[in-house]
Amino acid sequence: MVRLLFFSQLVIQVLSAALIPSVTLGNERGTAQPGLMLPAIGLGTGAYSNDPTVGYGGYPECFSSISGCGEFAERAVTEWLSVGGRRIDSANSYQDMDRVGMAMNSSNVSRGEIFLLSKVGPSQPLGFQDTLSQFQAILDSMGTTYVDSLLVHWPWPSASKGNVTNNATQSSDPLRNTTATTTYDEKGCRLSTWRAMLQIYESGKARSIGVSNYNITHFEEIRLAGLPLPALTQSPFHLYLSSSQMDILSYCWRHGIVFLGYSPFGVPDYKVYNASLLPSSNELTDPVVTAIASSHAVTPAQVLLAWQWQLGIPTNPRSMNRSHMEENLAAYSALTLNQTEMHLLNTRPQDMCSFDSSWYECAGSSGPY
Repeated sequence: MVRLLFFSQLVIQVLSAALIPSVTLGNERGTAQPGLMLPAIGLGTGAYSNDPTVGYGGYPECFSSISGCGEFAERAVTEWLSVGGRRIDSANSYQDMDRVGMAMNSSNVSRGEIFLLSKVGPSQPLGFQDTLSQFQAILDSMGTTYVDSLLVHWPWPSASKGNVTNNATQSSDPLRNTTATTTYDEKGCRLSTWRAMLQIYESGKARSIGVSNYNITHFEEIRLAGLPLPALTQSPFHLYLSSSQMDILSYCWRHGIVFLGYSPFGVPDYKVYNASLLPSSNELTDPVVTAIASSHAVTPAQVLLAWQWQLGIPTNPRSMNRSHMEENLAAYSALTLNQTEMHLLNTRPQDMCSFDSSWYECAGSSGPY
């Protein structure tokens, strides 16, 4: 049975004109400042291509400043803040931090109202000193003195198959330098990176710290080393990758780690599912989702967001469309799903890596999914 987040863990916070629920990040381990609240919904600012000619519905699948697409990231953040969104999900590997920072700093929203999340690695090398240096570069690029949460983006030495690029620069940490065959230690590097994250947290420049795309083995490395566990973790969670994520979700519940899901709609503007293996080529047109949406007079996107929040999972939908942003924000007050509806959504067929091994969530033998 899927456990629902206890209502006592939820608080309601007024964000501009919208009522958006939040979850408090646990600080008993010393990885989040007391009382720090994570809004249920944020804006994803990473794209799945660096090609400005690739797109869907008139919107390019490219946010990278290096590729000349930074204006789209800036426009998305500007719209998001103007409609009441207050959490921004960014990363150095998205190559658009400069434009995200410009939009944030030129808005009429005070910095204290914005929950800014960023990530170190994997496009830049990690390890202890490199993590510290990379974090300072993030602050400088975004024009801010702190982030509300900083995550380690990827637990492996090379970038994923998704929207980030590998960097051939080697880490100054001998544990991370893949050419140093006598000293390279993947586990040791993860731990030295995490020690750097703890130092960043202690400096006050990151109000909380966490990880992304980690699996249970990686969490256990931290715990068995006697180091504080992350306050939150970010991993993909969507209709066709949900029940298969329950092991890691249960681990997070047991250890008080907030699970932050990304790609809540399954990346409909980039990934097309094999409809002969799954109910639909697009999660937003899944027959169970559309039937529930019709019965509540809401949109399929709102059904998916409400479903994930009733599981206690905050999310990061990506959008450059103002009406879609408003629709997403309204999902948290638009409907409450009953137990039958939750069960139907919890038990949809899953997108296994054997269907599409090239997708970045299928990271090979070392990957978590």
